[in-house]
Formats: sequence, C-alpha cells, structure tokens
Amino acid sequence: MHRALTIPELLDIIFSSTNELANARAVSVCKTWSGVARDALWRDVRGLHRLFCLLAPVIRYSSHYEFQRRIEPSDWTNFNTMATRIKHFTVEDLEDRKFRDIDLGMVATTRRSIHILPNLTQLTLTMRDEGQFWFSVIFLHENLQRLVLKIPDAFPPQNLLTEVSLRCAKLCYLDLEMSNPSRVEGALADMLSSLTNLKTVIMPCYTISSPIMTSLTRLPNLGTIQSQCFTDRGSEDPAAVQPFSPVLHEGAFPSLRKLTFDSNLCDTAAFFTANFAPVNITYLCVQTASIETPLSFFECLTTLSHTCEKLRVLAFYLTVDGSRQTFNEISESISFKDICPILDLPHLTAFELTHYRPLDISDDNIDHLARNWPELVSLDLNPGPVVLENPKITFGSFSSLARHCPKLGRLGLFLDPSPDNLPTPAVPFKMLNTLDLGTSPIQSEVHDQVALYLSEICHFLARWRLESGVIWCLSLTSWATPILAPKFEGDRRSGDVCVISYHYLPSCDAKRDGGRKIWKESCKIL
Repeated sequence: MHRALTIPELLDIIFSSTNELANARAVSVCKTWSGVARDALWRDVRGLHRLFCLLAPVIRYSSHYEFQRRIEPSDWTNFNTMATRIKHFTVEDLEDRKFRDIDLGMVATTRRSIHILPNLTQLTLTMRDEGQFWFSVIFLHENLQRLVLKIPDAFPPQNLLTEVSLRCAKLCYLDLEMSNPSRVEGALADMLSSLTNLKTVIMPCYTISSPIMTSLTRLPNLGTIQSQCFTDRGSEDPAAVQPFSPVLHEGAFPSLRKLTFDSNLCDTAAFFTANFAPVNITYLCVQTASIETPLSFFECLTTLSHTCEKLRVLAFYLTVDGSRQTFNEISESISFKDICPILDLPHLTAFELTHYRPLDISDDNIDHLARNWPELVSLDLNPGPVVLENPKITFGSFSSLARHCPKLGRLGLFLDPSPDNLPTPAVPFKMLNTLDLGTSPIQSEVHDQVALYLSEICHFLARWRLESGVIWCLSLTSWATPILAPKFEGDRRSGDVCVISYHYLPSCDAKRDGGRKIWKESCKIL
C-alpha cells in the first residue's frame, strides 16, 4: 500500500466521496482505514431506524418498527462507541413506518447519559408525527451548531422553543418552519434574543414581523436573515402581514450582510432610512404580495441607492395573490425610469425583478443600462410575468449586453422573439451560462431561426429555459451548439409541466446538420 493511503486526512476526503457500501467494506481493509472509514460511515445518519439498529435488533413491520428484545446496559456500551462519531442526524418522513411509543420510552428511560449523541453538531427534524418529534428533542444539547425544525401543525411550539433556548446556547444556524407562527410570536422573539451565537436565521414566509426583527437586532454575530421564498410558503396568509416597523437601537445588526424579508415597499424604505438601520448590507431581497405601484418601487429603489451603497445583489419579488385581486385591475407597469436608480449603486453586480405585469422597457433602455453597468454579472428583468402582453424587448438588446457587459453570466428577459429583430452580425457573450426567456411567446415556426442565432451568441450556454406552462431545459455536456426545443403541443394555461433535457450523443454515427451536433430528447411530464 502506498504511504499516501495511510494519511488520515487524505483517507477522510476519499471516504467522504464514496458510498456507504464502499465505506463499510473499507472498515475491514486494515486498522488504519478502519477508524477513518467508520467516521465517514456514521458521520451523517438519517432516520431513527438506522440509529437504533446500533442498540438492539429492530423488526420492520408494515406499519411500524419495534425492538426485537429489551435494551440491555451492554447495548449502550456498544452504541456509545459509534454514537461519538455521529455529527449530523436527520429524522424525516421518508416512509409511513414509525417506532411505537413504548420503544421510544424504553430508549429514553434506559439511556446512560443525558446526551446520547454527544458530538452532534447538526440536527434536522422534519417529521409529521408528534410523538417522534417530541422524542427527538432529546438530541438537543449545548454543542449543537445547526438546527433545522419543521414543527408539526398540531404540536405546541412554545414548549419546544423554550427547550431550544435552554439547551442550544451555541447554536449558529436555525431554520424554522411552522404553521401560524404569530400565535407564539412572543416566545419566538425570546428564543431568538437568547441565542447570541446565531449567524444565520431562516424563518417561514410572513414570519419576520416587527417584534421578531427587533429581537434579532441584538445578536452580535448575525450575518444572514432569510424569509422563505414565496414558492416555499405553505398556508400563510398575506393578509396577516402586519406593518413592518421594528425598533432599532444604537449598534443594531453589527454583522448583518444578507437580508431577505417580507414587507411592502413603503415600509422597506422607512426601515432603511430609520436611525441605526443596517448599512453594511451586501445582499437584499424584498418579497411582497401587496399591490405596488411604479412610484412606490421607484421611491424604494432611490432610498436604497442612498442608504445601502455596499449592495452587490438586489432582488424584488412583487407578486399578487390572484384570489384577492384580478390582474386586469392592475394597469401600471414598471418603466425604465423607475429602475434607473440601480445605476447609482456602485457595487451592484446582480439585479432581479419579478412583477405581475411586463416591464415597460425597450431595447434602447437595455442599451443604456448595459453601457453604464460594465460589471454586471446577473440580470433578471421579469422573464415570467403573469399578464402576457406584447413585450417591447427584442433580441436586438442582446448585442448591447454582450458588447458592454463582458462578465454577464445569467440573463432573464421577457422578449419579442420575432426573427425580424435578430441583430446582424451577432455579438457573442463571453461568460453567459444561463438564459431564461420565461414566458416569452416563442412560436414553433421561428424555433430554427432563433436556435441559429442563439448558437452564434451563446457558446458557453449551460441551460436554456422557456417557461410558458412548459419548462424547457437544455443541459450541455460539451461546448456543442445548443438546439432549441421542438414544438410542444399543449395548453399554456393548463398547468401541465414538461421538462425536456438534451444530451449530446457521443456515438460516432451521430448525424450532423450544418456542423451542429444532434441532441437526444427526453421528455417527462411531471
């Protein structure tokens, strides 16, 4: 055996990239490999079933698990030799089977120490069963650093929040998901203010209210506050959102750099103009389900350009709950004049805007934007509006972006794909790897012409995505020329989703068309 294969650090890297079966076999190779392979094998454990197999034989029935015999003191001795290796533990609803309450009680009453996983640093609890969830609280301890909790709907969260604040003083990362969090807002605020080592907090949509944000201002190490994206929200009601006006004191948010929260634009502007507001933000995402006018957007963006000069990434998700307001009643679109304040942010490299109506932006506006933004890396200008009106942007804007924004890696636009507007000669992008055309009305009749143009300007394109009730994905495994998807017969508004992946055919008899590779099509209706 080469001496390099006896270095523990190198073996750990190797075993971390292999599967469980290979690591289990590596345990028997030699004494040097055995310890490192065991560490890799038991570092990340998923499920109570796998964990408790270390204690005693477990019988698997159609509806539940149970121990084959009672747990003996010697079983805990054997268990502890492996338990110290476990760093990450996950309990989730992978299947309907669960342990009986009597078996869980036997584990809790026979254990020989309070912490059965003393070296655990990351705990994930996302099960629906209340009994197993409450039992899993025994895994909380003072050395835990990362905690992901999805609290069952019928479970009283207040007791759990108290347990977390008492047992997990060194917690650095908290991802919390629960229904109707407003009922325990006070307990939640108390818990957050007591966890002074927190660096990242992720909360459910519409949960980061004024009291919650006020409690977070006191955390000295907090660098990231994130509200779950609208796409991840459950039954939360946008109407339940209260005015956002946290109380800020001197020294608030000393380490905050990334912020994602739910608020209307007026309250957002007021928050950043208040005394002691965070000024070192580099990443900001604002989500709102209320109807926002172009004026309120312009005023908010202008405020941010004056108060958050260190911003590098800025995103606005301005959506509407269609059950409360028809889109026909919303007549105003955001214009280029409303977006112009982003050019006053000297360090901004990525901008994303989602709106229910198409943007009132032309090719000339894109040209002005590109000429004044050479450091642009990512740009998403509402590629998928809900109201499908005739877009003003055409492929003519691509030449300006390619010429003046050499670092552009991601581009999303809602545009008119008419081949009459294809610029000649085509100017290729230098770094573009993702192109999102959203709900752009690309007709099958012009696919070939559009494909030819894209093949000339997107040499490094890694994914092409067209979403209009249909999602097209193009994955390139080489620098071959991308070919657009063929015609898809379906109703745009039916809600059906189709994913088409193209893979280069490496066989030597693959046909060529004008020097282009032929791509294999695979279609899956989700």
